[in-house]
Amino acid sequence: MEPIARPFQVHDLLKIHGNAVLRGEQPVPEWVTIIVSKNPWVVVRRTEQTTGNIPVGVRGPERHLRWAASVSADDVIARVSPEQLVADQAWYKLPEERWNIPAIVMLQQVAELWSRTERIWGPGGSVGFELATGQEVTRPESDLDLILRLPQPLSPEQATELLEKLTTHLSISGKWSGVRLDIQAETAAGSFSLAEWARGGSQVMLKTCSGPILANDPWEISK
Repeated sequence: MEPIARPFQVHDLLKIHGNAVLRGEQPVPEWVTIIVSKNPWVVVRRTEQTTGNIPVGVRGPERHLRWAASVSADDVIARVSPEQLVADQAWYKLPEERWNIPAIVMLQQVAELWSRTERIWGPGGSVGFELATGQEVTRPESDLDLILRLPQPLSPEQATELLEKLTTHLSISGKWSGVRLDIQAETAAGSFSLAEWARGGSQVMLKTCSGPILANDPWEISK
């Protein structure tokens, strides 16, 4: 777990105090109270942050159960970023019976290739949540969601080359067949689908703190 020093980023997983107050637009659902009491982890979501107030999401026992809230920074005990999970090779800390889940297998195979690069990346979604918290939420049919930090511009041609190398590597490797891979590229302005950027075109859908927009250049907009 990382010391809490740098600003909180979207996709960071936060462990909160058992008595932390979660604030939402609606009353706290009963399932949220139960979940947080058993496994007090939330994920930083994409919206405007105010001083000392962090927008977070609570993950429910079913895919459709998600609750948007905010929590005080003072209630955060620990923070784990997606890239820290890769640096720690957190998948090796799971029980051995979890190693053969397709999305977790694919994550290890991506790490084999990208460990030889300077890319800053890590898992999000159910895989990232399980690696950070130990809660067994990844299913055999789960997708693999990856967060790729791209502070510097990457052309559509470079994105295509990156994806082609990754696809070739994965096609040679093991037991991931059937897993959907979704790579979200993160810039200072927001995030976008790397596959969509690789396909080219005049614009890409950029998820920002103020909502989704169409952007000609997802880096230029942040300047």
